[in-house]
Amino acid sequence: MSTPAGGTSTFAQAYTPAGSVAPAGTTQTWTVDDTADITLTPSADGTTCQATCVTKPIGTSYNLTCTSSYTPPGAPTPISATINVPITAAPPVTPTGMTITQTS
Repeated sequence: MSTPAGGTSTFAQAYTPAGSVAPAGTTQTWTVDDTADITLTPSADGTTCQATCVTKPIGTSYNLTCTSSYTPPGAPTPISATINVPITAAPPVTPTGMTITQTS
């Protein structure tokens, strides 16, 4: 799991345990701790999010958090998950064409 400099990664949230369903009307909010390097674009339903990195990032990783509007009975806060995502070097540029030059 990583996001390349100048690239975009897509993330999805899932509730646990497997097969559990949040109550109707529950929403998710995506946040990042490195807004200088990462721009988030959540899906309309909030279940997925794209993280786009600038081409020359200052940071080497970012913390991505998804927070639900649902607080389980007896819990002090809403359900939330955070992951640390490394920012990796941009992949090499691959050729899209060719030229010929005379060298002697």
